[in-house]
Amino acid sequence: MAEPMVLASGTFGKVVAFRLTGGTKLVEAIRDVAINEGIRSGVILSGAANLRHVRLRTAKDFYPSFPVAAKDRQFTERDDPMELLNINGNISFKDDGELVVHVHVTASTSRNNPQVLAFGAHLEEGIIYTTGEIIIAEVKGMDFHRRMDDNTKMLELCPVATGS
Repeated sequence: MAEPMVLASGTFGKVVAFRLTGGTKLVEAIRDVAINEGIRSGVILSGAANLRHVRLRTAKDFYPSFPVAAKDRQFTERDDPMELLNINGNISFKDDGELVVHVHVTASTSRNNPQVLAFGAHLEEGIIYTTGEIIIAEVKGMDFHRRMDDNTKMLELCPVATGS
């Protein structure tokens, strides 16, 4: 039986705030800032932005088997003026050193609708409309590895204490 939890604890290191301009790809920008700031393990603390495009991914239903196939996921693309209401996630790395930015968002729009509609999921892609304000933080005392999970057959977060 798999361990019910993988746990490590640490503290925040440096906190980095940045502003993105229109046309910037959000996930790529977070990855680029993390690389430039030397953040290999971190968290997305906060963000406020307006978006012009998103590609979201979520589960259609409970997965019948692992690894998850594309047919078991719902992909949604929107090209609307949207407000980013919430953003969170983490910054981790694979065994080969490649940085992974795992982002979830909640956004809203009222385009073509008399009421505001809110929606959220895993963010595959997001493009800033006019401005985006993002804050990320480095994590110290542990590394956020992405490792193959025996159960899900996917790369999952595996925090490992570093003692520093």
